[in-house]
Amino acid sequence: MMHCAYCDAPAQPEHLEACDADTAQQSFVILFCGACGCGRLQDPPSDHELARYYEPAYYGRGTRKFLPLVQQLFDAGKRGLARAVMSALEGRSAPRVLDVGCGTGQLLVELERLGAQAVGIEREGGAARAVRPGLNIIEGDLEDQDSLPGNMEAVVIWHVLEHLQDPVSALHAAGRLLAPGGLLFLAVPNAASWQARLFGRHWFHLDLPRHLHFLTLDGLGRVLVREGFTLTRTSTMQVSQGFFGFVQSVLNAVFPGRPNRLYRLMREPLGLGSLAELAFWGVAAVALAPLALTEVLCAGLADAGAIRIIVARKA
Repeated sequence: MMHCAYCDAPAQPEHLEACDADTAQQSFVILFCGACGCGRLQDPPSDHELARYYEPAYYGRGTRKFLPLVQQLFDAGKRGLARAVMSALEGRSAPRVLDVGCGTGQLLVELERLGAQAVGIEREGGAARAVRPGLNIIEGDLEDQDSLPGNMEAVVIWHVLEHLQDPVSALHAAGRLLAPGGLLFLAVPNAASWQARLFGRHWFHLDLPRHLHFLTLDGLGRVLVREGFTLTRTSTMQVSQGFFGFVQSVLNAVFPGRPNRLYRLMREPLGLGSLAELAFWGVAAVALAPLALTEVLCAGLADAGAIRIIVARKA
């Protein structure tokens, strides 16, 4: 009998069928553990097959991923994360920080600005080396980094774990690379959130098939304890991503043939036609804003927000 990779319960999977996040033309099945609520994509694409879902536009144009105003909010989020990491490290001099799935290297830049020795890991063909050639970036998988010393003072896996073929192995590798007392910073879409339950196959944060795993605190917490971590902080109060996730999920449910259209418009160069379309979706988003903000705040207070943030310390 198969067992859940997270809680080790005998497999009694529940399933959800949903379409891909880009075209709604492909159908995928997600299997969820009936005990801890974590899920995995049934018959996930291989790394080679997944490469086409990470086209250059996925990373953005140069150092920019979104339209200017949205990009400013995105950059502010990276600066806030860098400050939070450095603050948690209690002012240590030049701490060694590893950013797993560093993308275009924005967080590395912010960490170095604050005095950290920052190293990034990105999938082969990722954008960071070409965009910011001066950064210390390694291409490949976290589990294969045998050359990295096990003395990192922090490892950041921020909205990356759900993209990996084997999150449990990745967490084991992160523990191996951390020095004793080092901190692990995680953020993942919360599969136990109100949004996930309310919107189901239309939930923005499913992002199929780039997301291969769908995670909960119950399942992740068990893995982290097995790997020798102590959870020091956990929260689901993440306003920006929770807010946009609610808005886009409503639009996905109302217009199922146009998945994540507002999100894609926020990433594309805009011509006259696109501007008119963005205005349409923008008016809809404004109308949904009060309801979205209410959901985000209430869900966050109930520890059922769309994004799960975990900080854990290695024993």
